[in-house]
Amino acid sequence: MVNPIVDALLTDFCARQEIDPGDRSGAFEHFAAFGVLNAERLDQGEYQDALTDPGEEGLDAVAVIVNGVLVADPSDVNEIAQEASTLSVKYVFLQAKSSETWNGGEVLKFTRAVRHFFGDADIGTSAVVEAARQAHKAVLDHAAQLDENPSLKAYYVGTGKWDDSVAARKHLDELKSDLEDLDLFSSIQCDGIDGARLQQLYRSATSAATATVEFESKVTLPRIDGVEQAFLGVLPARELMKLLADDDGEEIRKSVFEDNVRDFQGGDAPVNARIRETINGPHRQQFAVLNNGVTIVVRELRVTANTFRLTDYQVVNGAQTSHVIFSSRDVLAEGQDILVPTRIIQTDDEDLITAIVTATNSQTEVKVDELNARAVSERNVEKFFAATKPPRNLLYERRSKQYDNQSNVVKARVIDRYTLVRATAATFADEPHLSTGYPMQLLSRLAGAKRPEEGRPRQRFFGDDDEPIVYYAAASAHYRLDLFFKTGRLEARLKPARWHLLRLARALALEGPTPAFENRKFRDWVKPFVDKVWSDKDGPALFLAAAEVVDSSGIELSRRSLRNTAATQDLGLAVDAVSAG
Repeated sequence: MVNPIVDALLTDFCARQEIDPGDRSGAFEHFAAFGVLNAERLDQGEYQDALTDPGEEGLDAVAVIVNGVLVADPSDVNEIAQEASTLSVKYVFLQAKSSETWNGGEVLKFTRAVRHFFGDADIGTSAVVEAARQAHKAVLDHAAQLDENPSLKAYYVGTGKWDDSVAARKHLDELKSDLEDLDLFSSIQCDGIDGARLQQLYRSATSAATATVEFESKVTLPRIDGVEQAFLGVLPARELMKLLADDDGEEIRKSVFEDNVRDFQGGDAPVNARIRETINGPHRQQFAVLNNGVTIVVRELRVTANTFRLTDYQVVNGAQTSHVIFSSRDVLAEGQDILVPTRIIQTDDEDLITAIVTATNSQTEVKVDELNARAVSERNVEKFFAATKPPRNLLYERRSKQYDNQSNVVKARVIDRYTLVRATAATFADEPHLSTGYPMQLLSRLAGAKRPEEGRPRQRFFGDDDEPIVYYAAASAHYRLDLFFKTGRLEARLKPARWHLLRLARALALEGPTPAFENRKFRDWVKPFVDKVWSDKDGPALFLAAAEVVDSSGIELSRRSLRNTAATQDLGLAVDAVSAG
């Protein structure tokens, strides 16, 4: 690799992700996939899940994204389709080479692989590619639920400067033409990503949300305890759009609504229909007195006259207004701007932020499960993780990209809600099969969620009285297991069984039934397990023993097999036999 800036960023990425920098080619594939998929604003899923197996020709990563979720196989698509009335689908294909030259032959292999993905031709032996192919077929089965035809992006990544005159451009244009002939996609983008664009993608992926707006019509509020500064006024919608839109201006920044208690209810919801009618109707100029507006909490704010530069901000109230305005941006761009009541509050006091969220949403009924983003338990877990010391330090990412702008944070030691719930269910709720194949079912059981229970009572997650050590212990086991895979201490073939390995490791390390999550006895009971997984000697030995249980059971190492209850039961019998022996 020649480009020194890309090389420096790759070194930084390897340090943050705890990836071996010695394998530069493999690390570059991770680096490229991380930057590209971060730009897709995934709600759930990790870029690693899209990487194909080593040696796969033509494709380094393939992602099928349904309603913001990186799906792994048809069961994920079917599960999402059961829960949602409409489906939004994206396909992302990636090939990454660290060379500064654009090798036409390599690009041709890439374009051929993408074409074959949507046909019947053989496309290699990667289980990830075949699972994505089956997920595509499941998408077609639910075509009636699509809000529009899927979009597709195919990127060939290099480190040199892109040149439209090279053969690579011709091959990518031909791919786009062939895909258009399939009449499957609402939009198709087939491009090269060069060193400069790759640098931009990585910096965007590792930075908190930042935007600059002109806030002219405002008043400064007097001193308030816990608040650095606060402003109240009206913001033109075109300025508000700078806070809402992503870097390309094409999609709304989902990450800035993490602290909002209520997701967007859809354009057809009565309140949103009324907002849209006001924007498009004769009373547009009265919008500022007809709408409650938005409240924005920002952790870093630089004010120069009327210029406000916000870094790490959240729209804590006004999600419905924000989304309707964003969807109406074409109308507003035609000189039909409106003024939006806006509050901007700078504070990093978490308790105050919770109070602001509660108070600004008091005008409407808010269900318990909608307050999960600021639930007591999650804040307790976040604080517990933050207090851990090296070498056992981990962080809980309660808000998307919460730690991305902190260069001293090792990203591999940060665990998000989606992963933590799966790890906890696998390790301590004896549900590794659900963690493997049906994670949406687990997320529906966050404490406070009002969903009917079927059959036996199921473990809830993030109860206000839960002991934080429950989640730290599960996160510790997950982090260490992931590290052992990265460093080759565990064979990559075992990755499909990783959630079962967590459960088996706990069963081998601890005796007796798992205490209730809110029981203080959990602290002493789980301590030997935490000590073992963090031990450089006992940790690898524990997971190797768990791997032996998997191998001795003869179970098929496929997601299709491991997502069944029978897999958990069979492996449970196998580990019981080992423990008894």
